[in-house]
Amino acid sequence: MNREQLLVTPRVRLLLNSIQDNEIQGKSEFSLIHKIDSYNLSTIDGETASEVASILYELILKSNLIVMERNTSTILDDNAILGLEAKVDPNVKKDFSFYNPSEQSYKIEWEQSGNGVKARLIGPKLNEHYSLRFEEEKTYPPKIIKQYSPAIKNNDFQVKEKGKAGKSITVIKETKNNDGAVIKTDLIGQDFYLPVHRIEIHGFVKVVQNNEISQQQDGTDLENENVVDNHNDSSNVQRQENGKPDELIWTDPGDVVK
Repeated sequence: MNREQLLVTPRVRLLLNSIQDNEIQGKSEFSLIHKIDSYNLSTIDGETASEVASILYELILKSNLIVMERNTSTILDDNAILGLEAKVDPNVKKDFSFYNPSEQSYKIEWEQSGNGVKARLIGPKLNEHYSLRFEEEKTYPPKIIKQYSPAIKNNDFQVKEKGKAGKSITVIKETKNNDGAVIKTDLIGQDFYLPVHRIEIHGFVKVVQNNEISQQQDGTDLENENVVDNHNDSSNVQRQENGKPDELIWTDPGDVVK
């Protein structure tokens, strides 16, 4: 397993070294949160644990080890690989764990390689080989949410949130014999990550009053027509830019804006 771009912080190094120093015994389960606690690694935060869990997850998928618990983020981090992310949060007991079904033990080794990490799983020789296939990758463009504020000049705007596309992908694991023939296919996961909507803060459009006076031919009736383009006076008004003002936009949980 080779992660070419991964910042090896002191915390990442500490956790990887701690895992490398211990074997994964046969017929036993490995829990990353349990290991962090047993090593008394109080400095390991959720971000560090997730980066290491993602490395382990990719290793485990390409072996006969069985994933027991794996969580994903709501939004895909820029450093994560689509389909191979594992989210760990010790504060809410979101763990990454796997089971070794073999009688023999396994060992995880790693080394820093350039700006990334190389890791490998050392264990018994098997008659089967494993590979991953990624299918149905999709992208979900972010919507544009407009907010209005008197602090912004007319016809000007500021970008509060650049936005980010959502993603989804299907991961399939193939088991092959020594001849390379596929003998088993497993659906590993269907990962989905929400888009982050783009938020723009616009200035109010200047109110324009247009008085049109039309006189009837008999000279007895006058009409004043006032056409006013007036935005809601709240700075929290949110609308789409795609010309569908009635389409619901979900922002924060419990907040629905048309």
